[in-house]
Amino acid sequence: MVKTRRTIVKKNADAFDLWEKDFTPKEAKKHTEGVNHYLKETRKINHVRKTKYVPSILPAVSAPFAGASYNPSVDNYMEYARKIANEENLEIKNEKWVKNKLKLRNGDSVATVREQIKEEEGGFLSNSDDELTDVEIKEELDDEEKPEVVKKPKNKPKSTKQRKKELERRQEELERLEGKRTKQNEAELLRIKSLIKELKEKLKQHQEDLVERRRKRVLNRLTAKKQLGHGKFEDFKEPVLLPEELNGSLRGLKSTGTSILSERLRSMEKRNLLACKSDKKPKELKHSLKFKVTNKRETTEFLEAEMAKLPKVQPSKHKNKKRRRNQEKKEE
Repeated sequence: MVKTRRTIVKKNADAFDLWEKDFTPKEAKKHTEGVNHYLKETRKINHVRKTKYVPSILPAVSAPFAGASYNPSVDNYMEYARKIANEENLEIKNEKWVKNKLKLRNGDSVATVREQIKEEEGGFLSNSDDELTDVEIKEELDDEEKPEVVKKPKNKPKSTKQRKKELERRQEELERLEGKRTKQNEAELLRIKSLIKELKEKLKQHQEDLVERRRKRVLNRLTAKKQLGHGKFEDFKEPVLLPEELNGSLRGLKSTGTSILSERLRSMEKRNLLACKSDKKPKELKHSLKFKVTNKRETTEFLEAEMAKLPKVQPSKHKNKKRRRNQEKKEE
């Protein structure tokens, strides 16, 4: 029995004009204010990309170390002091490295202004003795005997018997290498499973390393200091109290002279919100503009056509009379 599709004939819908029919509801809808509020508040908001941009995920106000308290515990204070001491040692090492690089070698001296003037006045001409010594050295070099060229001994031609033996040895060596290669291939075929396992482990390790590198890259982009200005960023140096200056009460604590505004400024520079200020003056660009005048073909054609339409102006008779009188006077 073959199944056939049954066609359903729809009834003719009432014909209406799309432009003349009024679609506004005749009955007032309930809760219109609530519906409008719901649609306004719950619709999908298109956020601007700039509002989503985060220059840094560092906290705006970093919590101080426990060892920086006016009455810290011994362990916290020692850890905090060790951290500050390591930072100071790094700065001292950098300063020493710069001094060693700028220091002169033994026997060298810096030329003073007077010495520079004397060298400029005297010049840098070499003495006659030096010239003679140079000439003598050249003559000695020319007089030296050239090394004898040692001729390589020529090999004697091989006989047919020797050539056959050499070919047999080469053939045996090639066969030995081929057998060794086949044995290696057979051994690798036997350890296919272990090779596949090693490949899977390497791929897994590669994927983990890739994820870790991407995570570090994103974290570095969100936490690292960016070069926003021409100045060099200097981190805020936190105050350190010596063991003698520690006091059990807050009233007896001496002020370290730190400024809250400078700390806030360093924090904003560290979070890439402000550019680091530099002492160098910005370069002033020369605003030299050159004006270029060009005659376009369209404008010239238009002007010529307009000038052709204008009536031709003939010179006045009064001017011609003056010219004739002047010419007659010159001839006389």
